Amino acid sequence: MTAAPKSWADGIQAVHDQAAGAVRVEIIRPVDVLELLAEALNGSVEAAQHLRLANEFIDKARRPSMSKPMLCGCCPRSIRRGPFSIALAIPARPDAQNVMALGICERCGTEPAELLERVRQALSRFWPDIREIKVHPAEGRA
Repeated sequence: MTAAPKSWADGIQAVHDQAAGAVRVEIIRPVDVLELLAEALNGSVEAAQHLRLANEFIDKARRPSMSKPMLCGCCPRSIRRGPFSIALAIPARPDAQNVMALGICERCGTEPAELLERVRQALSRFWPDIREIKVHPAEGRA
């Protein structure tokens, strides 16, 4: 992953440009962290990256300026205190260098399906045409 962009808008644009219209969403709930840690310890590079991103996000959320606390990605509540989930919008390509992270407070969701829908709604503010695409593995041979 690359260095932080100069502005929030630059960061969104970097994800948008790299994604070329396709992002995958990964949600990290507080209850998922131990499993993610175990996967990272067993050699999963992706799990280790997600843990690092989650840790960086939590650090930023816990020490924002008093005048601009980090807010939930779905509502205007501060996520400084209390548990929250983290949604990662990652360009759907193997060499992704940028990621967009949103914190989602417990009031907005705790269950995977509920969180995914709330994140889709939040991301539609940046990408109005966003929609879910189910990818099914191809069967047979070419």
